Amino acid sequence: LAARAGELAAVEALLAAHPKIDAADRNRNTALMHAAMSGRLAVVDRLLAAGASVAPRDVQDWSALDFAEVRGATDIVARLREKGATALHRSAIVSESRPTAVQRAQRDLYAGWPDLAVGASRDSPELLHALLQRGADPNATTADGLPILTVAALAGTPASVEALLAAGAKATHADRRGNSVLLNAVRIGREDIVLSMLAHGVSPDGGRADPEPPVIAAAKAGHGGILRALLAAHAQPDVRDEHGTSALMLVAQTDDLESLRRLLEAGAATEGVDKGGRTALWYAAHAGKLEAVRLLLQHGASVDHADAAGQSAFAAACAAGATAIVDLMLDKGPRLEARTARGDTALLLAVNAGAVEVVEKLLTRHADKDTQNEFGDTALIIASR
Repeated sequence: LAARAGELAAVEALLAAHPKIDAADRNRNTALMHAAMSGRLAVVDRLLAAGASVAPRDVQDWSALDFAEVRGATDIVARLREKGATALHRSAIVSESRPTAVQRAQRDLYAGWPDLAVGASRDSPELLHALLQRGADPNATTADGLPILTVAALAGTPASVEALLAAGAKATHADRRGNSVLLNAVRIGREDIVLSMLAHGVSPDGGRADPEPPVIAAAKAGHGGILRALLAAHAQPDVRDEHGTSALMLVAQTDDLESLRRLLEAGAATEGVDKGGRTALWYAAHAGKLEAVRLLLQHGASVDHADAAGQSAFAAACAAGATAIVDLMLDKGPRLEARTARGDTALLLAVNAGAVEVVEKLLTRHADKDTQNEFGDTALIIASR
């Protein structure tokens, strides 16, 4: 770190403690590489004087000389060449012995990647800026079709994303699966990247080819902070996935009340249904989420709306044995004798679930104890099995 920051005094102090001068980080970059990458001539000179080797190469097969050349630091290039540094040979085998599996994997890690993609995947703004200044295409892709901006969003930093966007990278550029850069960042929970992209005016609704909207992806993954950021940027709150599921339905099944509240404030429809005819309230009741149910009821959700199987949100709560939710819904005057497609009432569902407290509450409200479903079962028959 001291070498990269160019703090010569700190470098001197560390060298006085006799550290391993060619020790490398997780990308196999040495202090000399970092100094060359940052264009710190004085630090390079001091490290070379202390015996730093110019031979090491990182996982990308770059040496300190490669970093200096990309940066255009001709004085550092000259110093390194004086010490015998050589230029980049990506396919070269640097050892006469047969390479180990680990060595092969390290050399293949960035196979087919443009240099700019490698820079975008690292916490190395100096390298990225240098490559862009030398004419690297910010809209290039890797050999497997991954846009460089996506590389930065998945593995880089907000600074890398901002630099690429400023250089003309297209945020709508999709990978081979049709995923936009924003959708990829949302799915893996890169809130820092999402915030950076939104701040640069990237649409919170993602790309047209996205297999699912970013709002849905955030809700599915439980990334509440990202979901709220998308809504704050005016993402459409009522978009659906291929099953007709909305973010409101997904969040209603969780304890993320803040995101649920934001969705409702943004205009998410409480009576919207998925392909099974289920509403957000049905899902909240089925999952036993009392506070989510309370919030949805406050926003006008209906306890009697039935799904494709004829089961209402109230019936779902009874079937789940969710006593507190049933209590709350009873105050809304639900239809106690409404039947499912199989003829079950809320009472029959509660008995079948063994929800004794719910059964008692329904009987107190004079639910029909002798009603029968399509199989002729009464509550007593079901309870007696």
